[in-house]
Amino acid sequence: MAEIRPFRGVHYNPPAISLMRAVTAPPYDVIPPEQQEELHRVDPHNVIRLILGQTLAGDDERNNRYTRAAAYFRTWQQERVLIRDERPAVYYTETDFRVHGGQTITRRGMIVLVKAQDYEDGVILPHESTFSGTKKQRLELIKQVRANFSCIFSVYPDHELEIIGTLQQTAHLGEPIHDFDDLDGCGQRIWAVRESAVIRRVAELMSPKNVFIADGHHRYETAQNYRRQMSDLYPQAGPGAAFNYTMMFLCATGCPGLVILPAHRMLPTLEGFDPEDFISRAGEIFHVERFSYTAHSSTTTRLAFKAAMKKNGNRASTIGLVAAGEKTFYTLTLKDGVMARVVNSSVPEPMWELDSVVLTRVILMHLLGLTAEDLDKEETISYWSNTDKVMDTVVRGKARLAFLLNPARIEQVERIARAGLILPRKTTYFYPKILTGLVMNPIDPGEEIKLP
Repeated sequence: MAEIRPFRGVHYNPPAISLMRAVTAPPYDVIPPEQQEELHRVDPHNVIRLILGQTLAGDDERNNRYTRAAAYFRTWQQERVLIRDERPAVYYTETDFRVHGGQTITRRGMIVLVKAQDYEDGVILPHESTFSGTKKQRLELIKQVRANFSCIFSVYPDHELEIIGTLQQTAHLGEPIHDFDDLDGCGQRIWAVRESAVIRRVAELMSPKNVFIADGHHRYETAQNYRRQMSDLYPQAGPGAAFNYTMMFLCATGCPGLVILPAHRMLPTLEGFDPEDFISRAGEIFHVERFSYTAHSSTTTRLAFKAAMKKNGNRASTIGLVAAGEKTFYTLTLKDGVMARVVNSSVPEPMWELDSVVLTRVILMHLLGLTAEDLDKEETISYWSNTDKVMDTVVRGKARLAFLLNPARIEQVERIARAGLILPRKTTYFYPKILTGLVMNPIDPGEEIKLP
């Protein structure tokens, strides 16, 4: 069973800060070095100092970015820059955003504590592999600060939106803790729902459900490792001990704001690539459709090409190709029986439907002869989510070619996670990321987490 609980969150105190947009940040793992420096400059209380502090000359075991994060966390609470709620709450959130200039979408969800169960229990299900080095860094941080600063982004099956509807109705009876536009222009609102009957009802409805990790596998596995270490240090602690739980953002699978963007592959340079030769060989495996254009028809042709990608992708795996120097876009729709012939048992059958698997195994490796080592090199391949930017980059000759994918569907992620399988790298890109700094979870080994 999925065990969720309310908690006494720590959050920024509005009178003590300049602007919420100046103290919040994206998750640590999507912050490039230049943005890390900018976030350190934008406000002395930006959450970057907690999640991704700077490494300084002379750092040692006693003084480093993790110990400094712990000092900031203590000091900001003492100065009441950060304040802790007196009563446990489930935190209901709304995020307004637009995808590449489209219409505004609202994602609704809740921030709660979830028991950090082992994957073997079959309740919390992953879909990506992790790296030990990253988990070591995250574990060192949590050991020093004894808190969760960033939410793990997870989804749960609820197409009727019963759970989030219950929370929304209650939350909207009061005022949000924070209501602001973040640095990326997304509208952010968060409410604390403290009504005991509502919290118990939400926990009851969540109990029989699986939870699928969308983003934050390293943080979740760090929570598992931290739970094990703390259980050894505090053997007398009961199952409700705070270290047995971790902070999660949960979004229903039926939420219109649960958006997965495509993860297109761009190859800046690919020696020996000849579009006509490639298309000739690809025709044995794919149904090929050509979209030729002139300077006057490029816009309408591009729209037709993208529409065909989407339409064909509803019935079979469809990959788009854009090549520098070509006045033609191509869609490649997989023919029946190809995966059984090309990849056979080397890839589990439930994964054959994924565009990322078709692209990697059939196109990049089988047709183009690239190796797994080639695909691990940053100079070989890069990942982009904005379709028009990718196409413009190639058309202008700034990259050799790009393969365009339709976004993975949440039901595909569910099926593969339930089968105990791991998706290929960069199969999903959940958008937008969960903002860090909305609420934080302090972990006191002596505190018991329970339902009201």
